[in-house]
Amino acid sequence: MSGVGGIVQLDGSPVEGVLLSRLASGLQGRGLDGVRVWSEGPVGLVHAHFWTTPEELGEQQPVSAGDGHPWLAADARLDNRGELLALLRDTLRSKTPTDAELILAAYEKWGEACAKHLVGDFAFLLWDARRRFLLCARDPIGMRPLHYCREGQRLILASSVEAVLRALDSPAPVHEALLRDLLVWRFDRFVDETAYQGVRRLPPSHQLAVTVDRVSLSRYWTFGAEPQPQFRRESEYCEYFKEIFLDAVRARLRSVTPVGMLVSGGLDSSSIACAAEHLLESGAANASTRLYSCVFEESPGAEEREYAEEVARRCVRAPAAFLPSDDCWGLREFGEADGYPQTEPELSVSRALVLRPVRAAYADGCRVLLSGIGGDQVLGGEPYHTPVMLQDVDFLRIAREIPHFLRYSRLSLRALLIEAYLRPAARALRHATWGRFRSRSPARHHDLLPPPPLGSHAARSSYRSLSDGTFSARLLALDTAASFVGVEWRLPFLDRRLIDFVLALPERLRFRDGLIKFILRQPLEGILPEKVRWRTSLAHFLELEERGLRDRERPRVQALLKDSIVLGKGWLGRDHLVRQWENYLAGEAPLTDRGHQIGFLCLESWLRQRESRSTESTPRVARNANYACSL
Repeated sequence: MSGVGGIVQLDGSPVEGVLLSRLASGLQGRGLDGVRVWSEGPVGLVHAHFWTTPEELGEQQPVSAGDGHPWLAADARLDNRGELLALLRDTLRSKTPTDAELILAAYEKWGEACAKHLVGDFAFLLWDARRRFLLCARDPIGMRPLHYCREGQRLILASSVEAVLRALDSPAPVHEALLRDLLVWRFDRFVDETAYQGVRRLPPSHQLAVTVDRVSLSRYWTFGAEPQPQFRRESEYCEYFKEIFLDAVRARLRSVTPVGMLVSGGLDSSSIACAAEHLLESGAANASTRLYSCVFEESPGAEEREYAEEVARRCVRAPAAFLPSDDCWGLREFGEADGYPQTEPELSVSRALVLRPVRAAYADGCRVLLSGIGGDQVLGGEPYHTPVMLQDVDFLRIAREIPHFLRYSRLSLRALLIEAYLRPAARALRHATWGRFRSRSPARHHDLLPPPPLGSHAARSSYRSLSDGTFSARLLALDTAASFVGVEWRLPFLDRRLIDFVLALPERLRFRDGLIKFILRQPLEGILPEKVRWRTSLAHFLELEERGLRDRERPRVQALLKDSIVLGKGWLGRDHLVRQWENYLAGEAPLTDRGHQIGFLCLESWLRQRESRSTESTPRVARNANYACSL
């Protein structure tokens, strides 16, 4: 969770120092260990230091290769260091290179194709003065953010939107089409667009190549396109999954500070904590770990303490903290409370629930946090709720699986079969029949990340959930929260190698006999407590959210409805929305149109804060106002 930024003058004129200083000021919240600026002619690079791994401790970026070319600013943690060290032995100048030095060596060996050889979380800017060429890339899942904007003959890039905006000569107008989408919780545009016109996100799995005469965007990686091992026996699949899962956890334990692990008591987060304990007790990893679990007395639907305690008893090396969290209700710490960065609209009303364990970990000296986020997307969280998944079931098992589909989907047998077979067939026939006329119809927002051919509905569902804008928005919200407090998220389920293997799994290993994530449960026998390993119940946080909306923060909701900017612009129907909220606050109706109602709160709050900031005489200062910036 470092920060990177850069400015390129496409006309070859020298980059202005004042612009780089403005860019650096927008990255200071990501630079707890200082900010450094380098420039040469038409290019300037900025790096905000946040040291978490032994190799980067004390590192000063931007950094160059031994001959002074090229120069690199990277926010990166590489997880295939051993593989890269072997492949790049002849080009490395150090026996213990930093991850940034590995990226430089990868560029020296593979040129513009270097990003596809990197496994981990990264965003980097690389300037090759000899070729007058800038290469920017972002990791396949999009864990590390990177934004850019072209203003005349100037290209501005940075980890945060705030930094890009500060470096612009003219304020960027809001992107109304994206804001309208966010009002109804549509996130298609979020993959590569921001709340400001002209300011874009580099999509996951993409790189940007910049020369004096072109700025080109290309995709360098596609999940599920690489061949994967095929085994004859189920036990071999499970053993291989266990191997790469443990390796994904081990790689993310590399830290110079204690590693915090968020444990809800659910299957995903518990598996990571217990896998870490297994690695430590076997000597396969060396780290100091701590567990953090939110517990609830007034919100029974969210309470998972009995499972989290099982994990704590298993993880004897990790002190466990159980954090009372009933006061993390919806709209608690909403908006710009305590200087929280709100360059773009909030995407949830439950930020306080994320910040509670993150702050506790930071207070204990943790700079790294592991979480089970991504497990549902990779392994498939709700196959039995989705009738079309019945097509993935082997004919010999279908009689055993149908009762579980009926129970979770709440459909009759007739309706289940129609939804599973007839409706998809009719849809495919309609698309085939009318496909030649599609170009005459209004196009949907472009799909930057189309999938490769995948062998099952479950694999295609996982791919969509990992590559759509909703997940991009969630990861960005997590990154914002982490950088605000001063920690770095690491999510083992989003390991590139793990995702590719799971997308190629036989579907009998994804779900079986009413159990989801069978491929995770089966290999962790002896590692995960049995009570957790075979758990089938799921937690929910609706009670906690509604305590804020209906009770604790009712005046805030009513204030946002009064003289609303959103309603004044005509983006939502006034009478309908106000009536919905009145009925909800009176306890007469649930959130009947959740997308509109929650989307309204998030966007209305952001618009009011933006309007308030525009009247300030001095610019806002980020949380870490005192930082070291060296030129």
